[in-house]
Amino acid sequence: MKKNLYLLAIFIPLLLVVFYAVLLSFDIESMDNKTIDIPEGSTVSSVANSLYKSEHFSTIDVFAFKLIMKLSFKEDKIYTGRYNLSRIKNIGGLVELITSNSGTKITLTFIEGWGIEDYASKLHDAIGIDSIKFTKLCQSNYIKEFGINAPSCEGYLYPDTYDFLTSYNEKQIFDRMVNQFLNKYNNFIRNKAESINMSMNEVVTLASIVQGEAAKNSEMNKISSVYHNRLNKGMNLEADPTIQYIIPGGNRRLTFKDLKINSPYNTYLNKGLPPGPLNNPSLSALMASINPEKSDYFYFVADTEGGHMFSKTLKEHKHNIRIYKRKRKLKEKK
Repeated sequence: MKKNLYLLAIFIPLLLVVFYAVLLSFDIESMDNKTIDIPEGSTVSSVANSLYKSEHFSTIDVFAFKLIMKLSFKEDKIYTGRYNLSRIKNIGGLVELITSNSGTKITLTFIEGWGIEDYASKLHDAIGIDSIKFTKLCQSNYIKEFGINAPSCEGYLYPDTYDFLTSYNEKQIFDRMVNQFLNKYNNFIRNKAESINMSMNEVVTLASIVQGEAAKNSEMNKISSVYHNRLNKGMNLEADPTIQYIIPGGNRRLTFKDLKINSPYNTYLNKGLPPGPLNNPSLSALMASINPEKSDYFYFVADTEGGHMFSKTLKEHKHNIRIYKRKRKLKEKK
């Protein structure tokens, strides 16, 4: 009797080990080019159901997956992320993939002045992010969950160099960029903005206009002064970047017809700032928007050398425009 109990004590654990090994090596259907997005708060059942609905899991696969997650005590260790399942051949490989912080680290730099579409395109090319899903998330009300009252995330994806994992999904990247913006804003902008009675959206919107106008950081505070002066006088901003924002096809030379486009972002037709930012501005542009240079300037025009000519009166401005046109013609002839 004792011998039989001894044999059972050896045999049962051995049988469980074999059973566990069989489950790990349980083959699943090839999932070439299949990607699964595991959102925050996902459970074993929700992951299994997602794969079942995509017709890559059979009912037996679902059972085996749930059982191995339970036996391996990994039910609460599922990582949020976006996973490529192309190389997964069995249940063990799937479990290992979604319960480890997998993915290759990649460094990406986002340039100040880029818009949502530029971000989405770079993320798609670099790590396979769904650009349409990313853009839709940015244009949704999700930005308000950060306490930001803005029409979209445009302006709040801080341009910087980031280390991302290739397994990151759209929401993880979005959260990282917005939190980086909030960190910069709270440390460098908030106190001064509140002291001059500018809301966060006003600061970022003006900064995006300054970013769109300034080819040189050294001119940002002077450009900001022009817009502050115009706002204080109740004049239309007449900011070209606001027109570039509403015309399709990217930046080009504007026409008089463009200036008549009916849009709340058209600062030639509407007074005050537009509803929201036009791009994602740098810290320099954000600083300039709350620290305008003291000046009497109300106008500026490009000087064809990457800078601008500033003027106090409309008469001076028209004179500078004539200078600009002559310089531009000479350059075009060369």
